[in-house]
Amino acid sequence: MIKKEKLEPLMYIVQPNIKKPEVTMQSTLLKKIANNSKQAVKSTWTKEEIYKRRRELANMTVHEKIDFFSSLPEHVYKNVCEIKTVEKTYKGIILSKENDVVQIRTFDQNEPLKIKSKSILDIKVLGN
Repeated sequence: MIKKEKLEPLMYIVQPNIKKPEVTMQSTLLKKIANNSKQAVKSTWTKEEIYKRRRELANMTVHEKIDFFSSLPEHVYKNVCEIKTVEKTYKGIILSKENDVVQIRTFDQNEPLKIKSKSILDIKVLGN
């Protein structure tokens, strides 16, 4: 094999001769020597820091389900529920709870329906 000779560049780019800017940077560092005797960190828990795990929806009581669905933020998808009362069974979304009165938006009516929470027997979630 023939060794190729190193070729010179085919095109030269002319660069102006510019001085590099002078930068004032820190050249030394002074550090205080810390004492190595560290005290044990005492862990204190407050009620807010302790995370209480929420029960599964199937294991909640009717009043816990009402509180759960009524406290959901507006931007969160609200599940369609089957709400069984003493008189009738409704399919709809639980909107809010005020003074033992639950507001439900059903698919049959345009305006929210108000039901007393004591008359609700069971709440089942329909779909996801």
